[in-house]
Amino acid sequence: MDSTSFNRDVLLGKIRSFINLYQSDLSFTHGFDHVERVCKLALFISEKEGGNPTVLEIVALLHDIGTVPLAALKRELMIDDSSEEHNIFFKSYFTGTADHADLSACIAQNFLKEMGLPDEKIKHICTVIREHNKPSKSSLESKILNDADVLERYGATWIARAFQRTSAFDKRLGIETVIDKYLEPSGRPRHTKTAQKMMEKRMAFQISFIKQLKDELELRS
Repeated sequence: MDSTSFNRDVLLGKIRSFINLYQSDLSFTHGFDHVERVCKLALFISEKEGGNPTVLEIVALLHDIGTVPLAALKRELMIDDSSEEHNIFFKSYFTGTADHADLSACIAQNFLKEMGLPDEKIKHICTVIREHNKPSKSSLESKILNDADVLERYGATWIARAFQRTSAFDKRLGIETVIDKYLEPSGRPRHTKTAQKMMEKRMAFQISFIKQLKDELELRS
């Protein structure tokens, strides 16, 4: 990305203000804290694997902005975000999709146009965002963003997020339920060796934690 076409620091500052304004109350799942951690992971992976760090910082910060309208609908209608009613509303009456990555790309496109980025750069950024939860990846940036996002589902970070999420969504559930509902590993970083190595270390801790928790709950320790 050409540094002469825009002021990188100013743009990133405006993106962070935008995210903090609209996603700050979603910290229990995909809020400002989550996207900042994904951003750090993506930049760390990029140092080892390559890719455009400016693009990665932008896409990491904006990749979950589509959760804002989804969460708002969930609060207003009191329906699960995977329910048929939820999907019908978004597909038929709102944006034509209930996929948070597609919504994130749409919002990012409008926001970045306001910021004055060239259409070609916006197109690449939005493609990376749109692909972050899809099987197919068309660029190294897409692969790194996906790996960084998936790493958030492992290790001490994911354990903390799991209990945070339970407190927000499933207040009636006991800690025993968290193991099966959230802590069993799902999905793996599969694009970069750096992320795969990080995942192995995080998974070892997660497995150890699950075993210790089960032992304590079943009085085996």
